[in-house]
Amino acid sequence: MANSIHDEHLMLQGLPSDVLFISEFMELPKAVQVLQKKSDFTYGLRYCYKGRTLGIEWFEGKNQNWIEDAAEDWVLSKDDIKP
Repeated sequence: MANSIHDEHLMLQGLPSDVLFISEFMELPKAVQVLQKKSDFTYGLRYCYKGRTLGIEWFEGKNQNWIEDAAEDWVLSKDDIKP
């Protein structure tokens, strides 16, 4: 069931309370979540591979269009992931 409260909980799992979940891009086994800090509106990406978080990278001065393009590029890339 998409967009259920359970799904939303999983998307927010492990995020600090001052971080907003914006969107998610998936091409299994990779996924990347677009985030935004509430304090200064900085956008970031949370990289995931096979359901495990690899890390979060923050991008100061970038807008939502830029960050979502970067998210899509990463998830669609054919690069090998070595967590």
